[in-house]
Amino acid sequence: MGSEMCIRDSLFSCALDPDNPRTDLVAALQAIEALSALLHDWTFAEAEKKDPSLPPFLGLYLTHVYRVIEAASELENKRKALGLINLLLKVVRGRGGGASLAPLILEPLPRMWAGGGGGGEGKGGREEGVMADLRIGIMQVLIGLLPRLAAAAAAAAAEAEKNNSQLQQQQQQQQQQQHLVSSLLLPLLADATDISRPEAGTLLEGALRLWHTTFLYLPPPPPPPPPPPP
Repeated sequence: MGSEMCIRDSLFSCALDPDNPRTDLVAALQAIEALSALLHDWTFAEAEKKDPSLPPFLGLYLTHVYRVIEAASELENKRKALGLINLLLKVVRGRGGGASLAPLILEPLPRMWAGGGGGGEGKGGREEGVMADLRIGIMQVLIGLLPRLAAAAAAAAAEAEKNNSQLQQQQQQQQQQQHLVSSLLLPLLADATDISRPEAGTLLEGALRLWHTTFLYLPPPPPPPPPPPP
């Protein structure tokens, strides 16, 4: 069974790659729909819990899916691809699962939020609705990732204390927190809760959930280092 699942994931990783000369964007979008349907299957989720096969492929999947989002011209296709990222984060279990890939997950999100990923032809109200769905999907990615970041930070702090490298770990954690909050979370939440925007009513519920998740799971800044001995 393990080898069959490895073959399956290898095939998906090839099909999802829009730069693969043996495939194209249409095939990559079809692979996104097929993999999304598989991840929705409870029998697959149960099998993944017992014998995980996805984690080694997760980084490759995310890289390919983000390339599809950038290449797709239709916002509806971008939304579907972003939904696959949410599903992948849900399936990857374990302590801090997916946290190691946080930079890869987070880096494209501000661009996608600002411009819908850079594409989409105007289609009036329907286009605005899909844009709002895309932004809701971005918030769902963050809602799914923040608990994993918190678990990974707690595990790193415990490990640092064991290895007497707590100060360095705390400084790294503080830098990561400041970057996440200043460059992504605060601007995004300010935008999503702006009631003057046409899609404010659609985005507000997701924005409040993200605020709540941020308060729950974003770890507090580490304490300052002790003063040097006299």
